[in-house]
Amino acid sequence: MNISDEKFRNNKLNPEELKKLRKDINSMDDNELEEIMRQSWMNDEIDCSTADDERIDMLKQRIDSQINPRLHQLNPPLHKRILQYAAMIMLPLFICSTIFLYLKNDSLMDNLVTIQTAKGEKVTLTLPDKTIVTLNDESMLAYYPKDFNRKERKIRFEGEAYFQVEKQTNSSFYINGSALEVKVLGTTFNLLNRSDINTAELSLVEGKVELTALKTDEKVILLSDQTALLNKAQGIIKIFESEEIADASAWMRNELVFRNTLFSDVVKRLEQEYDVHITVNCKSCLADNFTGTLNAENIFEALEILQKIYSLKITQQGLRNYTIDGE
Repeated sequence: MNISDEKFRNNKLNPEELKKLRKDINSMDDNELEEIMRQSWMNDEIDCSTADDERIDMLKQRIDSQINPRLHQLNPPLHKRILQYAAMIMLPLFICSTIFLYLKNDSLMDNLVTIQTAKGEKVTLTLPDKTIVTLNDESMLAYYPKDFNRKERKIRFEGEAYFQVEKQTNSSFYINGSALEVKVLGTTFNLLNRSDINTAELSLVEGKVELTALKTDEKVILLSDQTALLNKAQGIIKIFESEEIADASAWMRNELVFRNTLFSDVVKRLEQEYDVHITVNCKSCLADNFTGTLNAENIFEALEILQKIYSLKITQQGLRNYTIDGE
């Protein structure tokens, strides 16, 4: 504290040291702060070379008279007067540090906050308006703290995420992404919009949202248990009723859900999910349909289920290569 205090008085603190000093001061009670100030006043060398003795004496007398007109009559202890002088000197310094921190924080608020997930990584975050977002892997969310949660709440998004948007009747929630914009007041939904996929998918669990195709400016309103598919190249939106709306967010439960899905598409999904290559030596099974739930964290368990259902033989060749043999 003494080193930071000395550097502070000589204007040599960097922003991180200034933040720590402020935190230390805020954590102290009045007695601790008084003792530090007293020790600093009594023991520290203060450079007074820029002011003559007469001016310093006049300043002290003026401080005395402003602190208490009856100070000399009451003749308080010397250390009380010293602490009063110190308080008069330190107060402007603390005010300056507060202003500095405010301006620094205000500058930081102008910066774009970006959250990204790597392959195989999921993260849940809470935005300043208490909206909860769970990002799937290889996804990105960004916003400007200074503008967010004022007249509008705007974010930039790519990838896949599950949104639980906090309802604010006077502030709409906007999601801007590749070829689309979503307007929300307060609702829960899953949004899949990856830049390398030509189709975006929005599945609404509850509430109401407005989806806009930026290419054609087509707008649609989605209600609970509805899914919208957007062809990003054409700007065309199609809406479907969904009895299994929870399937869209199965990734949050580490599940891969398939309903009447071609076996060949199941294999492609496993290759994408686990970053592996699967060779299928089974012409008849490729045309079969599969309905079920596979483990999204354990490829061996997922392949074992397929092996038992279709009477297949699955072998591993190397670290990321698998072969499926069957009739």
